[in-house]
Amino acid sequence: MIKKNTSNRIMTCHKRNACEHSRLPLPSLNGEDNYIITIGTPTYLKKYNNKDPKMGHAVAAEMDLVNQRLTGSEAEKATILPILRNGSEKTSLPPLLVKKVYADFRKDEFYFLSLFKLLLTIHKVPFTHPGVIDLLTKLEPKQFG
Repeated sequence: MIKKNTSNRIMTCHKRNACEHSRLPLPSLNGEDNYIITIGTPTYLKKYNNKDPKMGHAVAAEMDLVNQRLTGSEAEKATILPILRNGSEKTSLPPLLVKKVYADFRKDEFYFLSLFKLLLTIHKVPFTHPGVIDLLTKLEPKQFG
């Protein structure tokens, strides 16, 4: 599950729930089958802006690679999937990603639907595929009123 997090780390869990923090490796630019998912939060944007002269951030370096894809072919651009977890597009994502938000994870009631659509996209399964239409419908939040 994508959790609200103020650090640039992921939790890697092993046997018996022993967990350790580890940094993600920088994404590869090779291949159009490799997706880069950026998780937008205000902290992410702050690290991207990299205003601390004494210390750089991996986010700034990662975005250099993302920006290379965004200025490449349409196929390369399609492999960048920015998602929002906190804040707004302008307060959580670097400028080149602001208008490219793929999924919105800010509202918990849409979380599983957004996650499922993200997974379908990564695996190149159309939302209209007969095997997933019923699942998508069931994941739609119930409307009240």
